[in-house]
Amino acid sequence: MPVEDGGRGLSIVGTSQWTILMQIGTFLGYVIFGYLADSYSRKYTYIAYLVLASVMVPLFAFVRNQSALLLITPLVGFFGTGYFSGFSVIASELFPAVLRGSAMGFVYNIGRIVSAAAPYLVGAISERGGLRYALCITSAAFLVAAVIATALPPALMTERAFEKGRGLS
Repeated sequence: MPVEDGGRGLSIVGTSQWTILMQIGTFLGYVIFGYLADSYSRKYTYIAYLVLASVMVPLFAFVRNQSALLLITPLVGFFGTGYFSGFSVIASELFPAVLRGSAMGFVYNIGRIVSAAAPYLVGAISERGGLRYALCITSAAFLVAAVIATALPPALMTERAFEKGRGLS
């Protein structure tokens, strides 16, 4: 949309650049998450991604400069979706092997049910305050997820620890 209508004023080429940069950031976020989690800690890498995503989304939502937008965009993709790489690994480590499949199916589907309200909530807030403020809901959700993740057991091991036989069963 034009800037005067609350948009970013990006041309077709600018929009394409934005999309490509977002996807590059997303891909790199997925790949690099694994390396960081294996080198440090799945739990703390996961929390760091969520916290940084909670910072990037409002920056992305409120920035007006097109050049700054194109710099922030890959970071939003990197942190805002890169944490997905760790979710299934972290969640599956929380359950014993005999329950793991059922528990993971339950957890994923509860998440899907709860997230079904997101389009309505974002749309309703967008109508009242604009899309920029509605995107802040995403930021708040990242922060809530990060706080919840602090309750994860500290023993979410690195790959090296699993290789040494100290992993969770």
